[in-house]
Amino acid sequence: LRNAYDYVILDLPPVAEVSDAMAVAQEIDRLEEQLRRCKIMGKELREAISAGTQARSTAQQICDRLDDADGYATWDKWGGGLMADIAKHDALDQAQNGVNHLQAALRRFRTEMADVRLQADLQVNLEGFERFADYFFDGWIVDWMVADRIRQSQRQMSDVLLKIDGALSRLSAMERDNKGQADGLQRRIDELVKNTVL
Repeated sequence: LRNAYDYVILDLPPVAEVSDAMAVAQEIDRLEEQLRRCKIMGKELREAISAGTQARSTAQQICDRLDDADGYATWDKWGGGLMADIAKHDALDQAQNGVNHLQAALRRFRTEMADVRLQADLQVNLEGFERFADYFFDGWIVDWMVADRIRQSQRQMSDVLLKIDGALSRLSAMERDNKGQADGLQRRIDELVKNTVL
């Protein structure tokens, strides 16, 4: 009520003492301060969830490109030749470019999570792929090495997705709890105001 009005006047039944009206007004002030903090936390939680959703989307795109590269790597191992190499490395280049975007998205997500006092170890670093050797020494050994590096990157990205999903799940639970608390505070304020009006 303080945000909406300069003064709040409570009209209590005549049987109540003046000190009762003051106690009710102080309780309403206390509850409104708690509600204000809940609303601020709700905003911070929504920002963290938004940042996490963006990071997850970027990570999923990288996983998709790595899956494409894995398919081309399998084709390359069975004689795909130069065309398989080109398609595979195009998918790997897209995945590597996505990592740069993901690093920025994860930094933003970590910052937003810190605002709600939540931490998670979210890092990704996909190593370079043996492009020169893959093109110029095309053969089973190099093809297997590149395919193995792709599978390692896929496992790492799966781990990143799991961590993001875990953090988003915790944030969603915190948001539900915070909303429940805010709704309860608002009901209590409304009840106090209603009971003090003649």
